[in-house]
Order: sequence, then structure tokens, then C-alpha cells
Amino acid sequence: MSTWDQFQTALAAASADGDLMRVETETGSVYEFLPDRVRRVNPEGPLRRDGDWLSVSDGTVPFKGRPMVLFLEPLGEGPHTERRTTAVVSIEWVPKEG
Repeated sequence: MSTWDQFQTALAAASADGDLMRVETETGSVYEFLPDRVRRVNPEGPLRRDGDWLSVSDGTVPFKGRPMVLFLEPLGEGPHTERRTTAVVSIEWVPKEG
């Protein structure tokens, strides 16, 4: 099982209790994770589809001090959209909102 698959398994277990993982990066972007889905929020530097839950098929597992790379559903042409982040500064589990 790949590291990404292990990450998705952990997300599934936590989200069964109503939790999601919130990851903040150096630029202040916040990524919220549920199994196979992610949404990004950053009012200072908006990107396409910010705030929308998007399918994520692969990526790097979030670790403090390291950037992430996420492979999202296509937001344009091609099989996926690759989103690279700045270094992760915090990771927390929070109750899912709505």
C-alpha cells in the first residue's frame, strides 16, 4: 500500500467520526482533507475553484516543513491539475463543518 493510500485510509477512519484534516502552508493557504477530496481557502491569493471540494487522486502526504503536491480533478485540459504548495506549517484534526 502506498503512503498516499495509507493517508487516505487514516482520513477515512477520522472522517467516520466527523473530523477532517486541516493543513496550513507558509503562504496562509488552508487545505481541508476528507477521503479522496480536498478544498483550499486563501483569500489573499485565490486560485481556480477555491472553496470547492475537489477530487484528489494522488499527492504527497502533508508533513510540517515540507511542501505538498496534489493531483486534483482536471480544472482545465489534461487528465488532472497539479497543485504545489509552500511548506506546511500546521496540521490539525477539526470537526467537519456542514
